[in-house]
Amino acid sequence: MSYTVVCLDLYCKKTNKDADPSYRVFVDDQLVIERIYWPKTPDFIIQEHITFNEDNQSHAIRVKNIFHERGKIRVGNIACFDGDTKKPLDINVDTQNGMYSFTLLKR
Repeated sequence: MSYTVVCLDLYCKKTNKDADPSYRVFVDDQLVIERIYWPKTPDFIIQEHITFNEDNQSHAIRVKNIFHERGKIRVGNIACFDGDTKKPLDINVDTQNGMYSFTLLKR
């Protein structure tokens, strides 16, 4: 079975020096990642990789900032790659109200 790796670039502007921001990543309304945003330098990003089976289904990813008073977290680039060959895939990702939706077709 083929699979696709979806890569999300997460950026953060910290607003609290005493506490790091935290975020959650939901896939199809299921919590899959909860993490503290740890880089101390503003030009760093965290790249999350989420693996999907190619199931001819639509999927949605949502990133939630847990503590808004600690910083602003935003999603930058979203890229999709073939899980076997690591080659980029041309998959349309629709962005609406912080939700990133796409359909993975079997190849």
